[in-house]
Amino acid sequence: MNVRTRRTIFVVTVLVHLVALYSPKAGVASPVLGTDKIVHMALFGVVLYTGVRAGLAIKPLVIALLANAVISELAQYLWLARRSGDVWDAVADALGVLLVWALLRWRGVRSVVVGGDLR
Repeated sequence: MNVRTRRTIFVVTVLVHLVALYSPKAGVASPVLGTDKIVHMALFGVVLYTGVRAGLAIKPLVIALLANAVISELAQYLWLARRSGDVWDAVADALGVLLVWALLRWRGVRSVVVGGDLR
């Protein structure tokens, strides 16, 4: 997959991420307990993964995502109608980031694009 395609996937992922977090009404209606937290982990983990695959530096992206975990919950609590901030959602967001970061480090992935290939 070329760099342009990876960057496009990252941009689309970020847009979905932002809509899910900042739309006035959202939620996961599921009879399975904990589904909401899994969705939170996935929303943040996938952004990290696609960002690294697009060639972004891991550490600044991790910091930005961890900050967004807190900011999004504060925004939901303070400003978004029919939304409520939840500390446990922020924890799930952070866990998603940290799990993907650990997986990437374990696999030895660096966010350096060389000749169109992620090395």
